[in-house]
This record gives sequence, structure tokens and C-alpha cells, in this order.
Amino acid sequence: MKVMQELGFINEEKNVKSITDLWQRRGEEYSNENNISFRIAEQLTGFIPVIYSAAFLSSAGYRFKCQLNENSKLHAFHHNIPEMNHNEIIGWESYKEKIFHAKIIYLLDKEYHSQNLKRFSILKEILSKQKLDILTLESNEADKKVRIMDLIFLCDWITFYAAVLRGYNPSEIDFIHQMKKSLV
Repeated sequence: MKVMQELGFINEEKNVKSITDLWQRRGEEYSNENNISFRIAEQLTGFIPVIYSAAFLSSAGYRFKCQLNENSKLHAFHHNIPEMNHNEIIGWESYKEKIFHAKIIYLLDKEYHSQNLKRFSILKEILSKQKLDILTLESNEADKKVRIMDLIFLCDWITFYAAVLRGYNPSEIDFIHQMKKSLV
């Protein structure tokens, strides 16, 4: 938080306090049995997450994908709306449940452009016909920056629980160490 404040991403002391207070509350909440982050991780077990976001949540979506890769040792994919509507959407035409076990995750926000919200809705109709499950993650915090950090924190906890449920230590990164060792 301090680094982000120094870089100017969060320049109001009020936002820093709001985010740290939120993380404290969420940390306690996500540490309890059967919490939302655990339940979402359970829903992802056996599936490859495909994350869609738009606008200012694109970085959060990409981070979520990377955290699923690194922490959960799980393939995951991320793309942005509206761009995915130009090419990637076509790939879902041939989706076969028994061939590619995917689960869609939407990172949504009330401040998305109305056309992007419409795209998410239309895409949901299309993908539902293909028998794809769609999980929606959205923060209800008042401030946009706090909502972003709320979703990032939730996604990080999901990746932690996904690792544990799959029997992996989220902090081990053996293949990265192998790659670095081989590059020397």
C-alpha cells in the first residue's frame, strides 16, 4: 500500500486507511470456515478458469490469472471486453464440455461503460447456451480504488484456497527455479 501511495496510485490518506481497514476485515472474513473465497475456489476445482474483465479491472483480471498460475499451479486465461468479442468469442462456438473443462469468471464493476456491461450480458446468454458456468465477482464498496483492491484481495484468497484444495503449497515455485537454474 505504501509503495502504491508513493507512486501516486493512491494519494489520499483516506483511501489508504479505507483499503487497509477493508483488508483487515476481509482477512478475518476469508480466514473463517466456508467463506466466499473458499467456496469460489471449490467451484473452480476441476476446471480451467477463463477470466473476463474490462477497463480499469483489466490489470486485476490479469493478476488473477497469474496468481492462479503461480499459487494454484493451474492453467488460467484472461481477456478483456470488448476485445474478446472480436476473435476469442468465436472459439466458444466449438466448446465441448468433455474436451475443455472451463469455468468463466467475470470481474464486473458498476462503473463499466454501459456498452461493456451490455457485452457482458450478451456474452452470458451466448455462453450459457454452450452450458458454461459463469461466476461473477464484484465489489460493492463505494470508492472505485477501494473496489479494485477489494477484488484483488478476494482473488488472491481464491488462488490460495484453490492451491490447498488441489493439494499444492501456494508458495512453491519449482518450475520457475528450474528455469532460472537452467538459464545460468
